[in-house]
Amino acid sequence: MTGPVVHIAALLASVAALAHGEATEELMGKMVVIRKVGYPEALVGERTACGQRNVWKSALSPDYIMHVAFGGFHEGTCAQIGYLKFEKTEVIDERPVPFFRHHNTTVEVFSRDPTVLDVAGCIGRECGMELNTLGSSHYMKDVAHCISPAFGPCVPKAWDCLGDDVCRSALQCLPTAARTCGKDVWKVVTDPVERKKVSCIWECGNSTMCILEKCGKVALECFTGFDPVCHKAAVCLPDELLKCSAPAFKCLVSKDGVCRENLSCLAKGAGVCADPAVNVLTDQSIAGVMTCANHRCPAPAGVPNGTRLQGLELAPPSHYPEQLACMGFKCAGEVARLLGDKDVWAMTTCLANGAEGCGDSLWECVGDGSCQRELQCWTDSLVADSSDIWKMVTDPAERSFDRELVACVSGCSANHKSRLAKALCVAGTCGLKAMKCAGDSTCRGVFTDLPAALLKCAPSSLKDPKFTKAARCAAQMADTCGRAGIELVRDQNLAKIVTCNAQCTRPTQKQTEIVV
Repeated sequence: MTGPVVHIAALLASVAALAHGEATEELMGKMVVIRKVGYPEALVGERTACGQRNVWKSALSPDYIMHVAFGGFHEGTCAQIGYLKFEKTEVIDERPVPFFRHHNTTVEVFSRDPTVLDVAGCIGRECGMELNTLGSSHYMKDVAHCISPAFGPCVPKAWDCLGDDVCRSALQCLPTAARTCGKDVWKVVTDPVERKKVSCIWECGNSTMCILEKCGKVALECFTGFDPVCHKAAVCLPDELLKCSAPAFKCLVSKDGVCRENLSCLAKGAGVCADPAVNVLTDQSIAGVMTCANHRCPAPAGVPNGTRLQGLELAPPSHYPEQLACMGFKCAGEVARLLGDKDVWAMTTCLANGAEGCGDSLWECVGDGSCQRELQCWTDSLVADSSDIWKMVTDPAERSFDRELVACVSGCSANHKSRLAKALCVAGTCGLKAMKCAGDSTCRGVFTDLPAALLKCAPSSLKDPKFTKAARCAAQMADTCGRAGIELVRDQNLAKIVTCNAQCTRPTQKQTEIVV
């Protein structure tokens, strides 16, 4: 009420001054421009609108006083706050002061591309019911519970990274590099020992003698390929980062370490919270919010350059609308592809239940190129939906029997063409346990396709501990959801979203209090 009271007091003082013959320029007035965002309408097409009009500025002008004091108008043009495109001239019928007669006012309407703040405000206004549903979702609570211990004192550094062009470019390039070079490249970012070793190799170039003298024997083994994981990171990572952004590579090798430290802090927090972050995207309530936002609010177009909007990059989103707007702004392509998948809606509840207890094993496999190829080999080779397939190849108690029985069944399949001949071969040569399997519909169905799958996929996959853990988790999901659940697990869109969402993580109230 301070603003209106001041204006009213000024009006009374001016009247008194006029009565005493002390008229000034302020009393006589002058013509000025006043503006209001969202006036006379919020949007023109898909662009945010601002209206401006001429008004006589005087302490005795009720038109000026009522619009500025009570109507939300500000002195100045729309162009001064970034609304540069002229759209139209509109005549508005209005009554500036109660009990006064209506009159026509000419308003010039300008527009600009919607920004993240514009979209956030629109979602908050238009999608309140959907936001309340999302806010009470246990998926969101899981994310909130994860954020505090995962980021902890890293919050200022994480947001420093997002506010720094070099660090932010490195963060944006890392997902692509991780998909090409393997998930273990994250160690170069988050593990000081690994980073020091690889950085030393990069500084020495291709000089074996330099690496041996300055970096040590372990680093030399990394460079020569004796340590294949480290070698891939050392050779592949700089190439991929330089393709994406030269500043991104400089962030990792910079001498001052500030950019590296900030990036490492954010990457660690993102890694810990990857599971609940992806979980949120399988929650039907977020799909409801995004559907509402798509129907009722514009999409932000381009990265804003204004000073006010740059501030958004420097501070974490404080409310659900801002967080969702951030996700749409930074991760729109990945989120849209995931939520646009025809299988997601049917599988969300099923996947959530089936993935309980999996921990990080599934996402570690999804993020690892070789493990993901092995998982895809199995899912492409098997027709059956039963999770018994996974149990038979991952359960230590069954593995020995599996090898013998599969070898026997494979031989029968290769030597005989008819189903009857194959069945007689299995019965006669594969022992009593094979007969028991032949009498069980599940086991019999498994062995229709399992021999071929084992020959194609087993040599490498069964030796990979990541695949073994992921297979157990996939078995749970197959048992709950069938084959469709596994198909979703190996969707590349999930791997892209895991890191992208970390840019829009919203600290909980408790975490904010701890940091403060």
